Amino acid sequence: MTIDGINIVKGRFSKNPASMPAYPITCIQNADGTTNIKKLNVLKTEEKRSDVNIAAHLVRDACLNLFDMAVLVSNDSDLLEPLRITHSLGRKFLILSPFEKYCYDFVSEFSVKCMRKIQENHIIAAQFPDEIWDVTNTLIAKRPSKWS
Repeated sequence: MTIDGINIVKGRFSKNPASMPAYPITCIQNADGTTNIKKLNVLKTEEKRSDVNIAAHLVRDACLNLFDMAVLVSNDSDLLEPLRITHSLGRKFLILSPFEKYCYDFVSEFSVKCMRKIQENHIIAAQFPDEIWDVTNTLIAKRPSKWS
């Protein structure tokens, strides 16, 4: 917990080598007359357990009346049912979308009043300064130059 009353629920991010079809799909004719789809070796990235963790915490906290308003930063339609349950319990929530368009399922199910887009100016305004100094004028953190 970083701030009283705020709980950040995370999953994990994995990267694994995988063989996947090339795009556009290309068929390769083998010497024996059979065909195979051309594949490439890639580093496949996947988010694991994030939506399940968020859903479980959201429904539990809604049932226990542990929040006045939940704020969900997602555009993942897998969270539609937990949001329905939360809504049916009379709990308020706000969906913050990191994408230009809202998830269609959210729009068709809920009022646009409970949805907002995260704008670039919001992200810029939320950044720490390039350098952070403590009260004794000692530099305690500096943004890496490659982030500028």
